[in-house]
Amino acid sequence: MSWRELARAREEFLTSRTTPTGVRLEIVKSWRRSAMVGAQPEGAPSFGDVDVDSYLYGVAAPVLDRLSERLADSRTAMLLANRDARIVGRWAGDHGVLRMMDLTGSAPGFALHEEAVGTNGLGSVIEEQRPLYVVGHEHFAKQFVGYACFGVPIHHPVLRRIEGVLTLVCKADEASPLMLPFVRQVSDSIQDRMFVRATGRERILLDSFSAAVRRQRHAIMAVSEHTVICSPAASRLLDASDHAIVWEAAADATQSRRRSESEVTLKSGRGVRARFTPVEFGTEVAGALVEFETLDVATEGSPRRAHAARAASPDEELSQHLRGRSSTWRSVLREIAPVLRSCEPVLVSGPAGSGKTRVARVIHELSGRSGRLATLDAAMLPVDGTSSWLRAARQAFEDSDALLIRHLNLLDDTAGSAVMALADAHDDQSPRLLATATLDRDVIEPRARVIERFAVHEIAIPRLMDRAEDVPELVEQILTDIGHAGLEFAPEAMQALLRAPWPGNVRQLERVLRALAGTRTSGVVRLSDLPSDLLRSPRRAGGQLEEVERRAIVRALDDADGNKTAAAAELGISRSTLYRKLRSFGSDLDRTTF
Repeated sequence: MSWRELARAREEFLTSRTTPTGVRLEIVKSWRRSAMVGAQPEGAPSFGDVDVDSYLYGVAAPVLDRLSERLADSRTAMLLANRDARIVGRWAGDHGVLRMMDLTGSAPGFALHEEAVGTNGLGSVIEEQRPLYVVGHEHFAKQFVGYACFGVPIHHPVLRRIEGVLTLVCKADEASPLMLPFVRQVSDSIQDRMFVRATGRERILLDSFSAAVRRQRHAIMAVSEHTVICSPAASRLLDASDHAIVWEAAADATQSRRRSESEVTLKSGRGVRARFTPVEFGTEVAGALVEFETLDVATEGSPRRAHAARAASPDEELSQHLRGRSSTWRSVLREIAPVLRSCEPVLVSGPAGSGKTRVARVIHELSGRSGRLATLDAAMLPVDGTSSWLRAARQAFEDSDALLIRHLNLLDDTAGSAVMALADAHDDQSPRLLATATLDRDVIEPRARVIERFAVHEIAIPRLMDRAEDVPELVEQILTDIGHAGLEFAPEAMQALLRAPWPGNVRQLERVLRALAGTRTSGVVRLSDLPSDLLRSPRRAGGQLEEVERRAIVRALDDADGNKTAAAAELGISRSTLYRKLRSFGSDLDRTTF
């Protein structure tokens, strides 16, 4: 296909989204993917910080420094990007190529993922997870049509994950089919250095995993703070969001250094029994092996089958409206189920932002009452005035099939007495009474009578950090509710959400998701996209001493402008010790500074 025909096919796709003929299949797939995530032909790459202390740069730079001498007389350049397609290094042999790359954002700090600029020799390699070349008008964004890019992923030889991408860049009319094999050779050299530098912890974890796969017939997974290795059976069984949940459960086994097992409900709804075996490396724990056995294959009448039946959702429709997989949340659903068939008042209590109002509305919706649900908010009493607020309450008692009073604990004595009188006066034909309240000892005493009037049935909603296992399903539900179901979370980002303390509970989670959705409509949310306050406050704290350590490290990193080497020197510890501490706090070393 000539470059004119290719340019015409690209233009037709961009204007009408018609499937082009004669264009390579991988390029067509990338064009479609780019259009789906909202990339624009005039899209500009995003800019961010470059961490030259990163593991990838430290391993690759010596190889590429030596290579740059061979490129001195060529009109080519080599780009090194991390797994987010952000360029962390550039080696060029021609000033003309450098100037062209500067004008198009092909420089350290710029991220060339497909969401930003569409099909290219960095972001598309990460999406495809295999070598790929993009020449001339095969690029999605017009500023890159003068380039030819030959990209190869860099895989960690032990962890078996993509660490980054190496891409050779030249002018489109100077491309050669020999360039891709050349980049492969350079990538292999970098991967060889990674293998030599791989820690003993990583190697022993991989060796233990390989031995377990040969020995066991079940799905096997090896996990540590920064490693996930799955057997083919485990890959089919687990969703990416399940990885973080499994690691949270495995962390308990690694801390105790004892074999353990627990039952986990996966995102798919399938129940599994997970058996955790710590993998020791000298005096340390390298991680854990996890063996999965599905619970839904047990024979009828077996104890496992009976337990799975007890753990199942008490009402399928209820569990669809109020999502969650944790045992804590399933206990709440079991308490709600009989309330749906009752006409008695219901009080939904719990901490601020825990989702009490949603629960109350679902109770009304699924109770079979078709009439209107009127809602009053006691927090509006000071704004509306007692007389006006009580007139609205009287009207609601007369006209509504059900009445929900939010923040019942904020009713003053006058309004509380009036609401009780209205309820007593309409006792025979009164609407179904629902209420939400944040209860503590200070409000129970003065509001005891009105609270008791509503608490014929009381549903207690837990804090989000007490049902952290539910975060992936809550994320999916909230994104669907706000119309951004196309957003996905990378495993390390989901793990950060699972570990966050969430003092604002579900409401805070929703605010975070709305903020993320405001900047994109689809694509993958990375750890670096999350608010810094979530990363500064790990949920799994180890007491006062760990908190003191964490604050000292945060202060040192702030003083050093994020430079981990300088921060370690200031603290008087080695950089490897600093990295180990950061991992224990749930931080990603390559992308996160506090």
